[in-house]
Amino acid sequence: MAPIRPEHALSQRKLRTFALWHTLLPVLMCACSLAAAAAGAPVREDALRGADRALLEAQRAGNAERLAQAYAVRAAAHQGTGDRQRALADAQTAAQLVPASAPAPLRAAIAGTLGQARLRAGEIDAAEAPLQEAIVLATSTGNARIEAVASNDLGLLYLRLRRLPDATLQFRRAQAAAASAGDTLTAASAAINLGRLELRSGNLAAATAAASGADKLLATAPVSRDTILARAAAGDLLRELGRTAGDPVLRAARSSLEGAAASAAELRDPYAVAFALIHLAELEIDQRLLPAAAGLNARAQFAAQASGQPLAVFRAQWQSARLLDTAGDATGSINAYRASLASLNEIKPDIAADTWAAGDAYRERVGAAYLGFVELLLRRAGQDSDAQRSAASLREARAVIERFRTVELEDYFRDDCVERYLARIRPIEQAAAGTAIIYPIPLRDRLELLVSVGERMYRVSVPVGEEQLRREANALRAALERRTTFQYLPHAQQLYDWVIRPLDTILVGASVHTLVMIPDAPLRGVPLAALHDGNDFLLARYAVAIAPSLTLVDPRPLASRGTSILAVGLSRAVQGFPALPAVEGELSEVAAFGAKSVLLDSAFSTQAFEKNLRETPVSVVHIASHARFAADSRQSFLLTYDGRLSMDQLERQLRETRLRDEPIELLFLSACESAAGDERAALGLAGVAVKAGARSAVATLWQVSDSATRVLVGEFYRQLAQPGVSKAEALRRAQQLLLSDLRYRHPGLWSPFMVIGNWL
Repeated sequence: MAPIRPEHALSQRKLRTFALWHTLLPVLMCACSLAAAAAGAPVREDALRGADRALLEAQRAGNAERLAQAYAVRAAAHQGTGDRQRALADAQTAAQLVPASAPAPLRAAIAGTLGQARLRAGEIDAAEAPLQEAIVLATSTGNARIEAVASNDLGLLYLRLRRLPDATLQFRRAQAAAASAGDTLTAASAAINLGRLELRSGNLAAATAAASGADKLLATAPVSRDTILARAAAGDLLRELGRTAGDPVLRAARSSLEGAAASAAELRDPYAVAFALIHLAELEIDQRLLPAAAGLNARAQFAAQASGQPLAVFRAQWQSARLLDTAGDATGSINAYRASLASLNEIKPDIAADTWAAGDAYRERVGAAYLGFVELLLRRAGQDSDAQRSAASLREARAVIERFRTVELEDYFRDDCVERYLARIRPIEQAAAGTAIIYPIPLRDRLELLVSVGERMYRVSVPVGEEQLRREANALRAALERRTTFQYLPHAQQLYDWVIRPLDTILVGASVHTLVMIPDAPLRGVPLAALHDGNDFLLARYAVAIAPSLTLVDPRPLASRGTSILAVGLSRAVQGFPALPAVEGELSEVAAFGAKSVLLDSAFSTQAFEKNLRETPVSVVHIASHARFAADSRQSFLLTYDGRLSMDQLERQLRETRLRDEPIELLFLSACESAAGDERAALGLAGVAVKAGARSAVATLWQVSDSATRVLVGEFYRQLAQPGVSKAEALRRAQQLLLSDLRYRHPGLWSPFMVIGNWL
């Protein structure tokens, strides 16, 4: 995987620094701050202090227009310091205060600032309208600078939404408007964003033209930190393109990066020096000039430390780790990886916010840092003749994977639900007897399986690469959803051969009866119970559960089996979703096992659901309604009779309306679905228990026959009421009941049900 995209270092910093400071230049009176910004000086704490003073003066003056301006300036200052929530709050206040009679350029600038603040804060749906308003107002008054910056932001928004033609149009519009305004930096920024988009779309010639155009603009621009970072971004894009285009483009990349490094040295800005040298070192790595790369990166690391910026420190340390590994210095590389991940932890919220604004996932940006470290630790474990040291390397590899799984989930939900959940649970030293914890780690050329059984940890390597594993997993998923054929069988057997069969000796020797899988991306959308050994399904031998990470599991038996359930559901067709006729019978089955309250159809309104949670103490919440998980967590929802309950709202209703410290024991979602092949959506499903503040969940990967669901649900609760039966085992027995029925024996009908989280 590639390291953090350099254009994001440009676009996020440049846009938060320049968007308001440049756009408000014609109308604001903060001359000193604006002059510094126009010269390219970074917005730091001094800008925030200046904004605070301007706001105080505006409040004393009692002028609404001036006060709105001051809040907008402070919003920009907060963006410059990385405080996105305060930036959003100030931008919203500015938008509320600005009078309709205010000059159009001011209203345009404030609308653009609000749109940008929403984009940076991850409020994607709410960002488009103010950005479009800014463009309309700016165009109507001929303010090309405001139009350019707002168009660039709107392009980033459309890129995030995968509306690539619209993003292309906005980036080109931003280029033209910035050129008209003489705003070199915004023009170059838009060109680099366009180049990245064209590269993603496979249009190499267009990408090269955009990157070359940006470099030419920046080569003659006044030297500042922002122009240096922009030129380094252009050079790095040319470096990537040169891998395919060859020497002419590589020479252009070298010229651009060397120019950026020289300008950074001239400016004596250690942050700019660090990034220019890091990118130049990457070029040397690509060309196998490793001693030169090591020298450049050592200088970059020194500059990064001098800058005091964790992002620069992380990048230099990570590159140092890779260079040391290539040179055969495993100990030095391990130490550098440890240091880089420690630095990464300091900037995790900023990277997470920037990835959402730019349309990436956290995994795409920094996943290689975690996985590179894990691969090195596994290699060291395999080469170490000392059993204790080898075991220590395996434990550290597992800990790194745990950390990575946790931050992936934080990135998906974009809030502190993981931190809140961790505060309530006890750490797990080892799983219960008879349980194996399996970590599949897909690498480029192989699949590594880490298996923990009791105090023992095992490592098994399988010669199948990540892409091959992903293709097979997607093929199985697609075949299982076609419930009239047996086309799933070859894929189910192949995945069994790769993921389970290599572990047979370990599992049989330890008398394992329950498998808890901590799946990585390619396997998140696969129902593991449907894997087939050639004679029978995995279901015949093991109860199966999944968890986003073992750290996020609180394994304890259900405290009150079947005695305190809130059961809700929809049987009618509402809001364009089809009817679920068997839901009424399903809720009757649940009611027989101790439901304190049942809400069906119109009784299952959002308000009634919240009221029942607040007033009726329950340990199990059973929801028989349409639920969808999307790549964007904010597009995931649960259907009520009168609306759609987002995952954030579901969490609040399960957590805030219940005055208790203990989480829900079990959340059962009997009609949810995530799109085939959508690994981000599957990540959200895997983390639903954590998000909802529940110890465990039962959910489906795709929606199945509601008559089959009714049978499974009734049997699940019957089995769960038996002494000594875990949730994973109760689900296995319920699935076996369906398998034994000719109407439901196809695995597409029973396998998508999964126990998530606490399997006991």
